[in-house]
Amino acid sequence: MIRVSEKKYVLMEQEEVYNGNVYHQVKAVKTFKTIEGETVKAGTLGGFIQDESCLSQDGRCWVDKYSHVMAGSIVKDDALLSYSFIEGNSCICDKSNLDEVYVSGTYIGGNSGLTYANIDGKGLRLINVDVYDTNLEINGEITLVNCRFARD
Repeated sequence: MIRVSEKKYVLMEQEEVYNGNVYHQVKAVKTFKTIEGETVKAGTLGGFIQDESCLSQDGRCWVDKYSHVMAGSIVKDDALLSYSFIEGNSCICDKSNLDEVYVSGTYIGGNSGLTYANIDGKGLRLINVDVYDTNLEINGEITLVNCRFARD
């Protein structure tokens, strides 16, 4: 169990309703650096999560103030979300960096970098994958490793 003094963030009391779901904004309670080298200072307001299970207290993971993570999904390790929406029991982990991305039902790990993308894949696993400006919809138990996807 993590003691309050060891926490990286706390949930704010105010609620935001988005698409019919209730979210709480996170607030950093200690200073740390993201994988992009940006400093998140204690007191910085971050994104919105449904509960503490959505964002790990460990590592350098963070969700910016324009991101939402739905219950059942998790952001952990050193993953970073900017302007993104995560749902559908997704896992965003390792050193993944998502910017303006919608993700549903997908595991994203390794050094994946996703920008301007919609990823909808029940059972889809992306590891060390770069996706830019595309809609990727794959259903089934599929793992993609070391791939690049971009709009033509």
